[in-house]
Amino acid sequence: MDAEFHNQMKICKKCSLHETRTHVVRGDYGPVDGICFVGEAPGFNEDIQGKPFVGKSGDLLNKMLSTIGLTRKDVSVINIIKCRPPDNRTPTRKEMQTCGNLWLDKQLQFLKPKLIVTLGRVALQYFFPGLAMTKNKGKIQFVNSKIPVMPIFHPAYVLRNGHAMDDEYKADFAKIRKFIDNIGDLGSVLTPSKNATLDDFF
Repeated sequence: MDAEFHNQMKICKKCSLHETRTHVVRGDYGPVDGICFVGEAPGFNEDIQGKPFVGKSGDLLNKMLSTIGLTRKDVSVINIIKCRPPDNRTPTRKEMQTCGNLWLDKQLQFLKPKLIVTLGRVALQYFFPGLAMTKNKGKIQFVNSKIPVMPIFHPAYVLRNGHAMDDEYKADFAKIRKFIDNIGDLGSVLTPSKNATLDDFF
């Protein structure tokens, strides 16, 4: 079932983005009941490599994770949209709803994250339409009154601002660390060997 789920994702043609993609970017799965970072869509490097958050944005994400004692293996990293929009344009609401209903929702049901960290304004507004990033960054919101969501800036946005936002970004990741330390039993975040597969869910 695991293979079939991802095979169907790879051949998806439910929107026009399949016409220009190089690869479908499934995402990286960390431990179940852990932390899940959600971005908006693959960029150029992600489309070429078929992996989420590579290149400079991925390097910054990895660096920030290291500041709180985590690696990419300790967290899940996925995008709402699985195919790169042409010229890295912002995905449409319809594209996000289509991809989210088909793939992201099932991924989140499987991963059962203790915390979703949205990366950037678009990812935040997928879960909370109209919610402003600047006023809500680093503040916990709740999806369906049960899943905590913490919005932070997208790594690409931070990079575009040079080093002006370094301390602010570190502070946001420190909040993620504090959440982990205070949530109680979140051992799976620090025990990657506890990973499950989609066979355990579907």
